Amino acid sequence: MAAAAYTKTILITGGGSGIGLEAAKALAKDATTRVVIANRSAPTAELPPNIEYRKLDLGDLASVDGFVKTWPHGAINAVAFNAGIMPSGGVTHTPAGVETSFAINHLGHAALFFALKNASLLQPHARIVFTSSDLHNDRNPAPLYPFWESADDVAHARSAKTQNDGTRYCNSKLANALFSLALAHRVAESTDEKHKTWGVNTFDPGFVPGGGSQLARNQPFIMRALTDYVVPYFAFVFDWAGIETSTPPRSGAGLAAMLVSDAFAGKSGEYVRIDHVVDPSTQACDVKFQDELWDWTVAELGLSAGEAAV
Repeated sequence: MAAAAYTKTILITGGGSGIGLEAAKALAKDATTRVVIANRSAPTAELPPNIEYRKLDLGDLASVDGFVKTWPHGAINAVAFNAGIMPSGGVTHTPAGVETSFAINHLGHAALFFALKNASLLQPHARIVFTSSDLHNDRNPAPLYPFWESADDVAHARSAKTQNDGTRYCNSKLANALFSLALAHRVAESTDEKHKTWGVNTFDPGFVPGGGSQLARNQPFIMRALTDYVVPYFAFVFDWAGIETSTPPRSGAGLAAMLVSDAFAGKSGEYVRIDHVVDPSTQACDVKFQDELWDWTVAELGLSAGEAAV
């Protein structure tokens, strides 16, 4: 299809599999929408012509910078910061010293947001969605509970309590919610008429076992096998316990709706689980944590006041 036929462009990170891929396919049903999925590796599924793959490694800030500098499509109507990994096997760090899952799940996405903003690629009324997880949520009947005393401690996994695999994942997903809410507050208070029109929300896909997701790709084989092939048959147990389960097509459709549906027009600062608004976690609502993470992120990325301004 000729580029001129597209009336909107949507960017999804982590769109090569699982929820991101399902969201991309749902959005691509509208032939006038171009969907760009950004991932470290190309999807293996056969895709319609209006889904495009572009390589992006969120753990490498140079890759993020190059991705934006070579962006070929002009204004972006909506972006889903959806990619993520679940750590396993002990703490690892990027060359810059940031804990790897925090670097990919949070810092890389924050860098991508600021780069898109500063390149003026996010058009007025753009929808911006950060994918979190209910595992960090103290309102969930069975959270893994993050341990968060400061952004710097979490980002580098300095203290013993931040070094557990599950805790590190929860911390990174709490960071997604904190940053999303911090951005929503800044957008609401912005003096930039373009930025004030942005809608910034957080998406929680629910518990989605199986379905081709690569989230647990770093987990031991037995854990991947259980998650992909055993747990889906017992999802009713989790629902009975009050933990909302879903499937990639359902959660993907929920994410797609946040990016284009009229139901989310003008909405900002909301936390949506699958397809309905719920309360964020207590910690995610803590403005002190939001502001501290924002300031740490800006400093870590080396942004000037103008580059960080919304």
